[in-house]
Amino acid sequence: MCNLGTTAFFDQSSRCVGAGRIGGCETSRIYRLKPWRFGDRQFLFVSTWTSLNLYDVTSPVSAPTVRFILPANQPWGLAPPTSDWDELQFDAAVADDYDYGIAMFQHYGWVSFRINNPTAPTGLTVKKAVRFTNPDTASRPKFARLFKGVNGQWYAVGSYLDGTSSAVSIVAMGADASNPHLVKSFTSSQAAYGDALETAEIGGRWWLFVKRSSGTAGVAIFDVASAAGAREVAFFPGLSSDFYVDRDSARLYVLAATSPRTIKVVDIADPAAPIVRSTITLLAGTYSWVAGNGKVVVAAKGRPGLDPDPNMQAFSVVDPDAPVEVATGELNLSAHPDELLADLAVLGASDGNARIYRAAYSVGTVTTISAACFPDTPRPALAVANQSAVNAAAADCGAADADGFPGDSFDLHDATTGQVAGGTVTITNEAAQTVFGPVAWSAGATWTWPSTTGHAPGLYTATMTLLDQAGAPYGLTRTIRLCCDATAAISGPTETCAGSPVTLDAGDGFAAYLWSPDGETTSSITVVPGATTSYSVAVTSATGCTTASAAHTVTVVAPPAPAAPVMTVPARVHSGETFEVAWTATGSSGSYELQEAEDPRFAGAMTFAMNGTTAAFSHSAMARTVFYYRVRAMDSCGTGTYPSPWSGIAQVLALPKGTATPGIYRGSDRSWYLRNTNDAGGADQVFTYGEPSDLAVRGDWDGDGVDSVGVYRGGTFYLRNANSAGAGDVVFAFGGPGDVPISGDWDGDGIDTVGLYRPRTATWLLRNSNSAGAPDLLFTYGLADETPVVGDWDGDGIDTVGVFRASDRQWYLHNSTAGGHAELVFPYGDPSVDVPVVGDWDGNGVDTVGIYRSSLGEWFLRNTNTAGDADISFTYGLASERPIAGDWDGF
Repeated sequence: MCNLGTTAFFDQSSRCVGAGRIGGCETSRIYRLKPWRFGDRQFLFVSTWTSLNLYDVTSPVSAPTVRFILPANQPWGLAPPTSDWDELQFDAAVADDYDYGIAMFQHYGWVSFRINNPTAPTGLTVKKAVRFTNPDTASRPKFARLFKGVNGQWYAVGSYLDGTSSAVSIVAMGADASNPHLVKSFTSSQAAYGDALETAEIGGRWWLFVKRSSGTAGVAIFDVASAAGAREVAFFPGLSSDFYVDRDSARLYVLAATSPRTIKVVDIADPAAPIVRSTITLLAGTYSWVAGNGKVVVAAKGRPGLDPDPNMQAFSVVDPDAPVEVATGELNLSAHPDELLADLAVLGASDGNARIYRAAYSVGTVTTISAACFPDTPRPALAVANQSAVNAAAADCGAADADGFPGDSFDLHDATTGQVAGGTVTITNEAAQTVFGPVAWSAGATWTWPSTTGHAPGLYTATMTLLDQAGAPYGLTRTIRLCCDATAAISGPTETCAGSPVTLDAGDGFAAYLWSPDGETTSSITVVPGATTSYSVAVTSATGCTTASAAHTVTVVAPPAPAAPVMTVPARVHSGETFEVAWTATGSSGSYELQEAEDPRFAGAMTFAMNGTTAAFSHSAMARTVFYYRVRAMDSCGTGTYPSPWSGIAQVLALPKGTATPGIYRGSDRSWYLRNTNDAGGADQVFTYGEPSDLAVRGDWDGDGVDSVGVYRGGTFYLRNANSAGAGDVVFAFGGPGDVPISGDWDGDGIDTVGLYRPRTATWLLRNSNSAGAPDLLFTYGLADETPVVGDWDGDGIDTVGVFRASDRQWYLHNSTAGGHAELVFPYGDPSVDVPVVGDWDGNGVDTVGIYRSSLGEWFLRNTNTAGDADISFTYGLASERPIAGDWDGF
């Protein structure tokens, strides 16, 4: 009932690099959590390093509503005051039912603001940005609060710290927070004042609480009814970590980290005369933060992982004289194991629940404690001891205050010390028979009920008849349920073929077994049902508890033909690539028949017997080849008598993973000089095609895995399907004067088609077929008058665009045939002397860049799309020739 359910409500780590760790994203730190109420709404300010975030936490939900997120520093209107300027948004404060507030910056000063539409906040209006410090200007603003003087004027109070001194400054806010001005400042050694502060309205006037860290450490209480005459009126010693003021219940919670670690619950109905109501002893560990309200006080540790669990302890303080621990739990920071806890806040909810907000620099969590955990009357606490790990995990057999198994021990104690004088405790069963007690009780006593195997599973009631200080009895009860520790369940097949044996298993570890219908007494049985039969088993535990399983029905089948499987294959693969053919399971079929062929009629198909629903293939395609697949399911009995229909035919296009090599189109003699390796030497293929003024293109126009040449002449493409002299195999008009021809596989079908780059407008016009017509893809990319390039930059089988920009010597490569921004940007080459070339130089399926230095006839090729030195360089061709690269031999 009181278990903690923790969820994240603020995760700044997702906005920055470094997986949320402080070292990876310094700007993600959360510094302070501050509650604020306006009317019937409840909000939570979250101050991070660079922003102020406001959440609506009125409703008890796990994900509060984000109202607004405001950036810190410059957008607030503050200019850097000195070279020591720092942008830390450290703290913020707004008084309840008041829409003016202040935000505080280290090395920076204060910003006063007004909340726009406070009932449903939409933003802030900055009223004034000002730098307030103590005389030592190195001091940093750190904590901020607001309070109202008896003159009705609102004031801001802030603390300042540096390595040697500290100060607390009080500033009059002005009628609309637009004219803040200093009215009082008290300075001293840093160890004295300013490490933490709170303000609260108690007894119709406001008070200031300030942490003192040196000498006698504790909480100094100031009367600030007159801000200019603020004076210390009380001091509460014993503080060494943190404190919290709850003005609604007029309580001060003081956390001491000294041994033993404690929380003091202090009555401050008269802040000038604080009274300790109770002392709470905490578990071992270094606790850094405390917060609470009139129902619950919470202490939390500063760094997860360095102290024994739990990382947090919560206590009911409905009765401040007798705090009761109601919940413990870990701060859920498994993704942030090295982050310090930064702040803690406890809010009440309209439904009576309490919500605990914790900040650990880049992540904030919210934990809800049910209102049922805060009883209005003293109640005994109940703990279950001596269970085994298995039993403790399994004991959840019905509504009760505690549950276990026969033989477990149960420790009962109460938390009513000081309110009752004595009494008795008695355990009764469901028949109201006494099975333990009555046992006399005295204040702080613990009773142990040694449940034995003689006690049957069922509900037991522990009745405490307590006597108050006047000797009058009153009864409190708690329930204990003994669960049956024998859980029967049968594992095994639910379907079999006629004449096939089936093994059914009830599991090991029980004292006795009894199967039905055949009466076997072993933990497992093997049966050969002649017809559909239902089986059950009764098991008895070592404690004598017997329970029966649900019916386990084994159906004898004469299987009908299963449904045809549905296949999934990749659309295209490269040579040597392993790929997966998969299909859906059908019914209870466990075996399948898979066929592969290069003929869609499956003539000469290879047949494979399969027991699973996947198969792996790899093909060394020397040219563009289509492979066809189909599969069918065998019947569940494996006889093959009732196979399913064949699945639909799935086909895979296998493409050779070729290597691009250099070529030259020499206009002076209309000749092409193509080389099949990336090194110096003579041409492997020489032929004439085109006119001297033609623009050269290349592509796999017919999908045979080999690139061949083409030319663009005055708005007409002339494409050859072979690297030899002759007439154009494909001739069509597309484009006009001034257009630059390009080519690529724009749709991933294995065939290159043409396109145009229009320099004056940086427009790309792409066709998905080598024919005249309107462009299938039309978009702008790059700047006007750049050098276009085309390639498969990410290895997905689709060519996309890029530019080689002369103005900054950068390549801008885009993984899309649409407008947008470059995914790859890097310098390589010199556009003033180099011509860009693109190709898959190493046969890995990814195109990379290169340059042809025309003045020398030199090629410089990169195997990655990054800056760096050439991976391959060689001389090929004469100076000032026209380079072109392609896979001229299909290898």
